Amino acid sequence: MGKLFASIAIALVIDGQRQIVPAGAEIPDAALSKHDRKQLLAQGALRDADAEATAKQAAQQTRAGQDAEFQAARANAQDAAESVKAAKADKAAGDPPPHKSAAKAEPAHGKPRK
Repeated sequence: MGKLFASIAIALVIDGQRQIVPAGAEIPDAALSKHDRKQLLAQGALRDADAEATAKQAAQQTRAGQDAEFQAARANAQDAAESVKAAKADKAAGDPPPHKSAAKAEPAHGKPRK
């Protein structure tokens, strides 16, 4: 387990003597049993510096992934908006879309239309 720090003042029995550990002070490893450590961490009376650093790093990685995903979605939306804008400009200019002009071509069997 990493370094433990008191979030609040904690009274402990260390080497048979009662001591008060002030908030922000490091808790000696031998001062707490495994059960006490677990309970004080769960209640927020202790902070585990290593666990906090790991959680902060994981949050930063998650944030970076979310930012990248957002930027990709944003670029996709901008591309789609420009495509729609170009199609509207072509329609306003009177140019038919390419697929309609292909429909007026001669049929596949080679006979011209009347």
